[in-house]
Amino acid sequence: IMHILRLVNFKTTKSWKCLMATQAWTNNQNAEQACETKIERLNERSLLKIKGQDASNFLQGLITNDINYLFKEKLQTLYTMFLNVRGRVVHDGLVYKTQNQNCFLIETDITSLQALQIHLSLYKAHHQVYIENAEPNYSVWAIFNPNKVERAFASSLAGSGSLLDDNSDLSFLEEINFGDDVVICYDPRIISLGTKIVAPKELDIFNLIKASGFQLNKAMPGEYRLLRYKLGIGEGINEFQYGKYFPKELNCDYLKSLSNKKEAYLGKQFSNFSSEKRMMPIKLLSSEINGLPINTPLIDLHRRKKTPLGHLRGINGVCGIALVRVPNFDGENEMRIGTHLAQCIKPFWWPDFGKSLPGRQNISFA
Repeated sequence: IMHILRLVNFKTTKSWKCLMATQAWTNNQNAEQACETKIERLNERSLLKIKGQDASNFLQGLITNDINYLFKEKLQTLYTMFLNVRGRVVHDGLVYKTQNQNCFLIETDITSLQALQIHLSLYKAHHQVYIENAEPNYSVWAIFNPNKVERAFASSLAGSGSLLDDNSDLSFLEEINFGDDVVICYDPRIISLGTKIVAPKELDIFNLIKASGFQLNKAMPGEYRLLRYKLGIGEGINEFQYGKYFPKELNCDYLKSLSNKKEAYLGKQFSNFSSEKRMMPIKLLSSEINGLPINTPLIDLHRRKKTPLGHLRGINGVCGIALVRVPNFDGENEMRIGTHLAQCIKPFWWPDFGKSLPGRQNISFA
């Protein structure tokens, strides 16, 4: 009997040690993740409020995505672009469903907020909707993990990019009482963009999380923009250029935001126009950057003809985004921009088309 008790005690002790070791590993992982996770108030982003009996039908006729996904799939937000009658992109934004019925918030670039409000107002006739500037009332925050994206970016630079397994556990946000007028959801474009929080202006989300006992690092201003550039994701009219590009050139289809099956919307007949150009990340191969203006041409080093492959649309340090003809990625993806050498990078989150040219592919989205 004593032998059996000693055996049971040994097994129990061993199981307990395994359990404690597992718990310690989990805590260590969570601690590492907390050190990597950052939060930034996005001062360059702002919001419009669309409300009224016809709000959803009104937006449905103006956006490239399908607003019904907010109800059928029980999503909190979706990404979309707004087109003109020629099918060119004039604005983009995230549409948030609020707790109030027939009420939506549209997050967009603060410099084009008024222009988007005017654009929507042009098509307001016969719709019972109200379009309000919500900038004085709300702020937009982003919680993201730049280290994971940096590792994936380095992998893409080496030509071995693969899908990023972003298993960041942000369930602790559910334990914090932010109040009723707060929207918390994953960015619908790709999971690597992290979590978006839309909150009343008076709420300091960072301090609220910190006061609740959870650890996050405050990002430096512009760190989220750098993250976007490494992912090859543009946003806002400064990066998209008003009324110049078609949705697929700006990766609207790759971001699952171009609905081909819903009824007509403004510019739909031209929205499927395909081109050899796409918005892509670039990295300058210089350590010292003397300022590159937006729209600087990118020149192919391997061609005699020096016709630009594309143009710069945004730059942060040595990382940027450009609207560029998609290279074949056979080692000939280096180019010149201004006086600098640069490398064009295929984002790890792009669909895999094998050896075919990705820029010409059509992505069907319900």
